[in-house]
Amino acid sequence: MPLSTQIGLLIIFLSTTGHLAAANEEETDWEFAPGQSEQFASAECQIRILSRRDKLPTRILWTLQTESRTLSKDSSRLEPVPDIAGIWTFSIRTPQLKPGITFHVDLTCSLPDAGDEQTLTITLRDPNPFASLQETLRTRGIALLDTEGSTWEALDALEIPVHRIKSLDMLKDQQLLILGEGIEWSNRLQSQLSDLRQQPRSILALRPATDARWPVEWFGGQGREWRLLHLTESNVTPEKLNTAVLMNPTEKVGWRLQVEDGKVWLAPGTGEETWTMSEFHRSTGGRELFVGVPLIKYWNISPVPRELLSHWMISLTEKPAAVEAAQTK
Repeated sequence: MPLSTQIGLLIIFLSTTGHLAAANEEETDWEFAPGQSEQFASAECQIRILSRRDKLPTRILWTLQTESRTLSKDSSRLEPVPDIAGIWTFSIRTPQLKPGITFHVDLTCSLPDAGDEQTLTITLRDPNPFASLQETLRTRGIALLDTEGSTWEALDALEIPVHRIKSLDMLKDQQLLILGEGIEWSNRLQSQLSDLRQQPRSILALRPATDARWPVEWFGGQGREWRLLHLTESNVTPEKLNTAVLMNPTEKVGWRLQVEDGKVWLAPGTGEETWTMSEFHRSTGGRELFVGVPLIKYWNISPVPRELLSHWMISLTEKPAAVEAAQTK
């Protein structure tokens, strides 16, 4: 099992252990781990269950169905996650869908030695939501600054038309600049970005290295609106997309306000006083979106990061009506 998958499983396990311990004896011995309602179509998906029992049968029975028909029915090998007590995984094969189609199904499971069934409602999504956007994204132009490499590898595997740059000196006339996940924000980078912010180009900053920060004063003066919020509160997040898989329930991750050297900074942090997103609309026409939770970490585990990034790429490269009207005068 890939390390990224084990990390995701560990997070979900830790978030639910307390809940399981507090349950009364009348409840079922097992349940689905949370954050699994979004899955890839046409793929072999790993499903996680949580159990109070030390031992479980070697196989689990499952049925994938809609309201009107059964799509598939089988049993899968049930395996414990190494070194993590109480969490087990099994795999199912989801049906093939036409590109761009979203489909809702029910996954009903039972253990051979227990009569109770558990049902998980799943939304199946296209593994590559960028496929139908290729020409649009290529025309609008997107640059990716990624000195760390993982963001580029994830996007390149889906043939997403972005131009990778290793310094802002290589930036040309692209409408959107993406700052890759996990990169360092050096003083030189911040200085260059300060100059770029005078232009109508938009910026999408994925969660950086832990010691990165932005001066909050940047969001004053030339801006129409700046706000800290959560993914589900943003109008660039699809309403019906369940983003729970990106959240760490045991330790909230996001942006926090940091006061240092007489200045207020926006920096990655943990705890209650954090926000998962920051949005800024500049009077020059450009927009800035700062993402406080990791996406690439879950890129191959859930369709949620891909859906979010595809929506953001389109939204941030669309010209606001007021700006477009001013340019035609």
